[in-house]
Amino acid sequence: MAASLLLAACGGVMTPAATFDPDYEVRWYESQNAAGPELDPKWDGNGWLYVADEVSQGVTVVDLATGEPVQFIRTEGGVPHHPYITKDQRWVLVTIRYGDWVAAIDTDNGNKVRRIDLPKSADGKPAGPLHMGLTPDGRYALVTLNGSGAVAVLDATDPKLLRVVEVGKKPRDVVVTPDSKKAYVSLQADTRVAVLDLETWKVEHITRTDTDYGSGSGSGLGMSADGKYVAVANTLDDEVIIIDTATDRIVHRVGNVPKPVNVEFLGKTHVISTGNRSDGSFSFIDADKGQLIRTVKTGGGANIAYYGPDGNVWVNHNGAQHISVLDFETFEVIKEIPVVQNPHWIYFSPDGKTAYVTNWGANSISIIDVEKMERVKNVTVGLNPNGLALKSNVPPDVIARWQENKDQAKEVVAKAARLVMPEPRSEAEALFFQKCTICHDVGRIIRNNARGDQWDAIVEKMRGNGAPIDDQEAKIIAEYLKTDQHRSLTIKTELQIEQPLDPAKGYEDDAAVQ
Repeated sequence: MAASLLLAACGGVMTPAATFDPDYEVRWYESQNAAGPELDPKWDGNGWLYVADEVSQGVTVVDLATGEPVQFIRTEGGVPHHPYITKDQRWVLVTIRYGDWVAAIDTDNGNKVRRIDLPKSADGKPAGPLHMGLTPDGRYALVTLNGSGAVAVLDATDPKLLRVVEVGKKPRDVVVTPDSKKAYVSLQADTRVAVLDLETWKVEHITRTDTDYGSGSGSGLGMSADGKYVAVANTLDDEVIIIDTATDRIVHRVGNVPKPVNVEFLGKTHVISTGNRSDGSFSFIDADKGQLIRTVKTGGGANIAYYGPDGNVWVNHNGAQHISVLDFETFEVIKEIPVVQNPHWIYFSPDGKTAYVTNWGANSISIIDVEKMERVKNVTVGLNPNGLALKSNVPPDVIARWQENKDQAKEVVAKAARLVMPEPRSEAEALFFQKCTICHDVGRIIRNNARGDQWDAIVEKMRGNGAPIDDQEAKIIAEYLKTDQHRSLTIKTELQIEQPLDPAKGYEDDAAVQ
């Protein structure tokens, strides 16, 4: 409830609403965070926004004062997935999905990239860094290695690999207790949740389900702001489990949640939200009582719910062209805000006045006025932008100098956003090109290790995430993918063709990022 409404309810004098709702909290260290480390109602609006552009294989740096790109940082050799900014705002750490490394961007040194290599899995497959959780004390960054069943522990103050800890099959999300002593890791292809002691590095497990999760499904995870509860999505069971972190025992099982994927606690409350992608709904759960409050349909590919600085619930959709704002008391939709395509991430500014939304199915981010609940503008970035990170302490002289580079940067970003597609060799391949760049893009599919009938489920996931594919088209595309013909495709951006970059030689000499 906003501060002004609270005063009115108590018979007090009506005053302007506070900048931040009392239950709003910046948890910059979470896997699916929605803001950076700084919370400042007097923020001057200056800084850089780092946008992970998956298909373009790079990170666009947007100057927040002008709303224009000022740099494109190339991360070829993998898909830049989620960026995370460290507590001191010195480093932006980017998981390179399907690859064997993390990109550490030095924001105080011209955004130079330090490559942190990770060991492959025991069978030689890529480590596949997926998500990350940082310790609230700023010491460590914990990276889930979805391909190798481990967590990589990085030094977050001077990024380097410290150790690798095996945790279980296909780790996804990781959350850390407020005292920075214990981490919880969800496992997509395992019946358990891993609990990692950050002092001894020993791992314990909590059995979450008896269901066989096969090659992996959903299994999002979140922690309450006070560290009391951890909630995990048992996706295939239509269930959310709630763990008491004091005992590491499951205290509640909440059913009738339709295929939950992402799990978040809303602000400082003990209300859990789940994004139910398959049917376009969000479910809300009382963690203390272990009761389902309500399930609300808001749009295709319902993804993540965030407690906004205004005290409302802001939700995005992998398969729609809008984000929704819900009233926290009733969970009724109070506003749909049009964006571009497949809004995947929402990130709030330090003063809480602006929300930045990635259009995963396009090459832009949308800038939203939080108070008015209106889109202000779209900013062109690379293809398929996913995660965001914001640096709010860029020195004024550096900001001014980089703003002079905006014309060159816009040209580079434009080239990074244009795919050069080969001529289709069949009608099925043409359909694949036409449909599969909308959501689960070409680059991600080509790097997928699926085989045979596994493609049926992946195509269905694409449909759930908004790809406009009917039943007949889904069958044609799945059969095409089963032939493995797509693995021989060479698809590059104009930038990659005009300015080839050898990842093995590093990134500091790349002219495109100067």
